[in-house]
Amino acid sequence: MLIYRIISACFIIFWIAFILMDYWEKHIIYAYNFLYFQYYDLLGMMAVLGAGVTFGVLQLKNLKKPPRWLNGLTMFGLVLFSITISVQFYLTKTNFDVGDGSFLNLLLMFISTSAATYSILLVAYVIGELIWMLFPIPIKGLTKDLILIALGFLGMIALLFIVGLFGLIVWYVVAPLFLIILGLRYKSALDFLKRSLIKSVGVPKNINTLGILSFYLLIITISWTSLQVNLPFPRGWDALSLYAALPSLINDYNGLVSGFQPYNWSLVMSLGLVLFGKIEVLLMLSYMGCLLSLFALFDLSRNVFKMDVNFSLLAVMIFNLLPTIGFQSIHDQKVDLSLLFIMLSIVMIFINWIQHNFNKEEKEKITTTALINPHMALMGLLTGLAFGIKLTTLFIFFSVLAAIWYALKGQLGFIAVFTVSIFGILLLKLDEQSGLRVYHLGASTIQWIMLVAGLVLTALLFQKNRIEFLRGIRLSVVFGLFFLLPVIPWLGKNFAETKTLDTKSLLTGKSNAPSPRIRDFTKRHQQYKQNKK
Repeated sequence: MLIYRIISACFIIFWIAFILMDYWEKHIIYAYNFLYFQYYDLLGMMAVLGAGVTFGVLQLKNLKKPPRWLNGLTMFGLVLFSITISVQFYLTKTNFDVGDGSFLNLLLMFISTSAATYSILLVAYVIGELIWMLFPIPIKGLTKDLILIALGFLGMIALLFIVGLFGLIVWYVVAPLFLIILGLRYKSALDFLKRSLIKSVGVPKNINTLGILSFYLLIITISWTSLQVNLPFPRGWDALSLYAALPSLINDYNGLVSGFQPYNWSLVMSLGLVLFGKIEVLLMLSYMGCLLSLFALFDLSRNVFKMDVNFSLLAVMIFNLLPTIGFQSIHDQKVDLSLLFIMLSIVMIFINWIQHNFNKEEKEKITTTALINPHMALMGLLTGLAFGIKLTTLFIFFSVLAAIWYALKGQLGFIAVFTVSIFGILLLKLDEQSGLRVYHLGASTIQWIMLVAGLVLTALLFQKNRIEFLRGIRLSVVFGLFFLLPVIPWLGKNFAETKTLDTKSLLTGKSNAPSPRIRDFTKRHQQYKQNKK
C-alpha cells in the first residue's frame, strides 16, 4: 500500500509538472507578463491591505456575536474598494485623463450592472422555490439556496421560451411577469435579500491566516474580473460570433431565433438587453455562472469532502485562478461556467440522494410510497437544462444513469449501464455532432457488441435481485422522463423549422446558411426570374 501511494504521488507530481511546462510553452504571453510587470506599487498596496484585513478578521473571530455591519453589502464594498484602488493606480501609471466625473460614472455603472444582475438572481431564486415545492428534498443551508437558483433558471428559461414563441420577449411583458412572481412570493424574496445582503456573516472560529488570505485574494480577483466584464462589447471571438450575438438577436427579434442548437443560457443573457438595454449586464450574466460555481465548490468542500474552512477557501481561490476560468470570465464570455454551475447542482442533488437513500427509514419510504422520486425528478430537469445549454453535455445524462446504478448495484450495474449507453450513442450517431464518428472505427459492429453485453449484464442484475432491479428501472425512467421535459420544446421548435426527424435537424434546427445543393440554387434562381418578370 505504501509503494502504491509513493508511485501515485510521483505520478501526480510528474503530471502537474508536465502540464505546467506544456501550457507555459504554448502561452508565452505569461512570460512577457511577468517580465514586463509594472504594478509592483499596486501589489505592495494590496499586500498591506491584505495584512490589515487578516489582522481585523482574526480579531473579529474572537467576538461572541458577529458585528451587524459584516454582511453581504460589506463584501460588495470590499470589491468596490479594490476596484477603486486598482483603477487609480492604473490612471496614475499611464497618465490617462478620463475627465471630470468619469471615474465616478465608472463606479456607478458597475454598481448598476451588479444590481441588475442581482435582480435576475433574485427572480431565479423565487421561481426555484416554486419548483422545489413540487419536488421537496431534505436539503438546507447554502446547498438549498444554490439548487433553488439552478431550478429558478430552469423555470425562467421555460417562461422566456413560451413568450418567445409569440414574439413577446420585450420589457413590457417580461418585467411585469417577473414582478408578479416576486409579488406572489414577496416573503421569500425579502428573506433572500436579507440573508444575502443584510444578515451578519459569522466568522468561523477555526479560520486562520491561510483561509483569510485565500478569501482576500478571492475578493481581489473577483473585483478585477468583474471590472473587466463591464465592457460595451465582448472581446472574444466566440462571444462576438455566437454567445453574445445570439442574445442580441433574441432582443432584436423579440423572440426565439430560428436555427442554432438549443440556447437556454442565451435566453437568460438576453435579459441584459431586454430589461436593461445594457451589454454589460448581458456579459455579467455570463460571469454570474462562475460566481455561483465558486459558492457551489465551497459548499461541496465543506459539506461533502468535510474539508477545513481554510483549505476550502484555498481550493476555491486556486480554482478561480485557473487560466481557463480567467479566459472564459474575461476574454471570451461563453456559457461553460454557467453550465458548470448547473452540473455542480446536479452533483449536490445526487449526493443528497445517496445520503438519504442508504438510510434505512428513508429507503423504505422511497421504495414503497413515492412513485416519482424527487431526487430523480430534479436531477432529470437540471440535466435537461444542461443539455439545452450545450449539446456536448449529453454525457451528463449517461453519467448520472451510471452513477445511479453503481449506487444501487455496484460495479456490475455501472458496467451494464455503460455498455447500453455506448450502444445508444453509436446507434443514434450522437458522436457525429462532435465530429468523432470518423475516428470510431468499426462503430457499426461495436454497437451490437455493446448491446449484447448490456443485455447479458442486465439479465444477471435481474436474476440477482428482482426488487432492486425494478427499483433501478423505475428511478431511471423517472430521471429520463424529467430529462426530456426541458428538451422536448427545443426538439419541437427545430422540427417545426425543418419538418424532418433526423437527429441533426432536431438538435440544430434550420440552418441560417444558404444550402450548397445545386437543386436549391436552381430553384431560387427560377424564383428570382419569375419575380423579376
